[in-house]
Amino acid sequence: MNDTITVVVDEPKKLDEVSRVINDAYTNVGSLKLELFMSISVESRKFGFPIICTLKGKNEQLMWAAKLLLIMSESWQLEDIPEDFKLLQFSPLLDDVEKLLGRTLGNLNQLK
Repeated sequence: MNDTITVVVDEPKKLDEVSRVINDAYTNVGSLKLELFMSISVESRKFGFPIICTLKGKNEQLMWAAKLLLIMSESWQLEDIPEDFKLLQFSPLLDDVEKLLGRTLGNLNQLK
């Protein structure tokens, strides 16, 4: 399996226009629905209902976590996210993606 991360770029100028707009759209969101979801991703394990990530590849994990957060925050519609969408390093979206993956992969490891 290739673990090279290809869905994250380190400079805004390396993003295509649609990826830039999507990353920026998430930056401007303070969604109560998203905050609740992120809280549930932490608290659910205490009650025996952990949210887990079963995806294997790092690129796939990053991309689907980003899509889930974009949907939960009501920042972008899933059908409008292009296949070649990229995440921007140090962006609020990528920061939240990494938090979510840390929690859900940690939950999966505790189940093993």
